Amino acid sequence: MKPFYLSLWFGSICALGFVPFWWRRKRHAGMVDKTGRNITFFTLLLGCVFICTIVWDASFPGKIYNCTDFMFLDFLHPGSWVHAPYVTVPNINPHDSMSMPDSIKEGWSVPRLWLLWWSFIAASVAMSASVTSLIFWQTKPA
Repeated sequence: MKPFYLSLWFGSICALGFVPFWWRRKRHAGMVDKTGRNITFFTLLLGCVFICTIVWDASFPGKIYNCTDFMFLDFLHPGSWVHAPYVTVPNINPHDSMSMPDSIKEGWSVPRLWLLWWSFIAASVAMSASVTSLIFWQTKPA
């Protein structure tokens, strides 16, 4: 199952990489300009994913879910946050032993974690695209 989620993640990132091509449909824009914009977009996207990884690891593991199989950089391993069978608990104990099941805080579920993860991805793409557009903003001559 893990390769499926990783391929889904990489496929999504690659598909989103073509967004700048779809936004800009001018034929007279040079290839160098398009390449520069794409490099800028991907660099900003990589930076946003790095920031999202730091924010995710500081905010969610041990607070809304606990996986007893410790995994470094949880944001980069989507779907591996909790493993079945897991229990729903009112308070997360991040120091549970490996013999205990994984746990999720009440009010949260695996689909909600996926929704949260996708919102981080969407925010990263939107921020990268916005900053790239601002950097390469061209005013049309009157």
